[in-house]
Amino acid sequence: MQARFARQRGVALILVLVIVAFAGVLSANLLQQQQRLISLAAEQTAADQAFLYAVSLEQWAMRLLRTDRAGNASDSEQDIWATAFPAISVAGGEISARITDYQARLNLNRVFRSGAVDQAAKAALERLFQSKGMDPAVTEALVDWIDKDHNATGYRGAEDDYYTRLPQAYLSAGRELADVSELRLVRGMSERGFLSLSPVVAALPASAGLNVNTASPEVLAALGTGPQTLQRILAERRVRPFESLADFEARVPFPDDDPGLDGLDVSSGYFLLHAEVVLGGYRYVQETLIQRADDGSCSIRWRQRRPGGDNTG
Repeated sequence: MQARFARQRGVALILVLVIVAFAGVLSANLLQQQQRLISLAAEQTAADQAFLYAVSLEQWAMRLLRTDRAGNASDSEQDIWATAFPAISVAGGEISARITDYQARLNLNRVFRSGAVDQAAKAALERLFQSKGMDPAVTEALVDWIDKDHNATGYRGAEDDYYTRLPQAYLSAGRELADVSELRLVRGMSERGFLSLSPVVAALPASAGLNVNTASPEVLAALGTGPQTLQRILAERRVRPFESLADFEARVPFPDDDPGLDGLDVSSGYFLLHAEVVLGGYRYVQETLIQRADDGSCSIRWRQRRPGGDNTG
């Protein structure tokens, strides 16, 4: 009888130990989940706060651009908007920003405008593509991506009959590119080529020209300017930015083999704001395209969160 009682007591003890162990594991899991939820809540709070800081930087940028337009008819890297916004401390971290001229890039949409191929714009893109080690004939597929017809351009053009036969089928846009990222979908465009091109091309209304005051030597060279003309442009604008196309033409006369003024400008209506917010271990990066009208009024065309911003803690 005593032996039987002892066995029952031993079994009960084992059950108690199993229950205690199970409770311990359950408590640990619950604590871990709670800590994760707290971490996620903190990260979401930081993300919301960072976004609001980025929006406030947009307001700062638009005010700066309005002020600049009020006292300046042209745009150059000597203007106040081109000065980098230094990092300043905020509660829990810091914010920084910079504004760049989006019309310092070659406009992809100029290849097809007013219902026809713009040969000068197409040739400029071909030179740029070639300088990046890419097939310049990609521009033919780009024309087809934008135009509304179904007739392929050249031997490397592509319309719906090409795209619908891909493993993941889709249709060509039949309109201007809304974003540079669409270039990834165009026939012949590799990811490596896109990453190489993305810093020097833009997707803007076809009427938007290239600002010769802010364009890089690489972009200016794509216009077909000879070496002497290119160096003259860089030297002249360094001393004094071009105030008008007439001023540009007078100070940098184009030889017969250089392009004319079509597609060029000395002022800009589109600017890219790059905003960074760091809060504790959280980093948020956002780009905003700001459109400025002739009267100085500004509006936001798009904003995008960019890679590089994440929880780094």
